[in-house]
Amino acid sequence: MYCVADALTGEAGTCQALYDAGVIEFPDAVAGSTCKAITEDPSLLAEYGPAAKSVAASCLYGQALDESVDHYEETNSVGWDLEADIFAGVAELTGNDDPTRVTPDFAGYWVGDTP
Repeated sequence: MYCVADALTGEAGTCQALYDAGVIEFPDAVAGSTCKAITEDPSLLAEYGPAAKSVAASCLYGQALDESVDHYEETNSVGWDLEADIFAGVAELTGNDDPTRVTPDFAGYWVGDTP
């Protein structure tokens, strides 16, 4: 997620300083895995000390306020757990949560070499 710490503090170079200090993973962004972790467990923000507000704000507003260089905005345009969400949707539609097989009642299922 795009780092919004410069805008939050009103000081250019804040994001770079957070990166240099090892607080965030990129000079202009907080890793999606970090944002996912603190979204699921906000108590983890305590580990960031005075930078917690900047990290949290980046996770909340980074995607809406700007785009990080060489990062895909599509990555966070869906849920954090896209694969699990899609699988759960297929399981709900088909009534089958076995990842090795799709139920014959599912549209598109075929047996043999020809669909």
